[in-house]
Amino acid sequence: MLSGGMGSIFAKHFVDNRINIPLLRIGQGDRFVFDLGGREVIWKKYGLDVTGITKKILKWCKTL
Repeated sequence: MLSGGMGSIFAKHFVDNRINIPLLRIGQGDRFVFDLGGREVIWKKYGLDVTGITKKILKWCKTL
């Protein structure tokens, strides 16, 4: 489950304004990450790099 971040801001806005459109939230779950490596290494490991995010978006689009 994702908490906070830009996705939460958009979701709240959509609900408050009764905007009913699909919303995909992408991010790391609410937990500490103790893996070693630079930002790019960590993003890639958890699918938060450009390739990972692109795959998530394309998979999500197929479900619409």
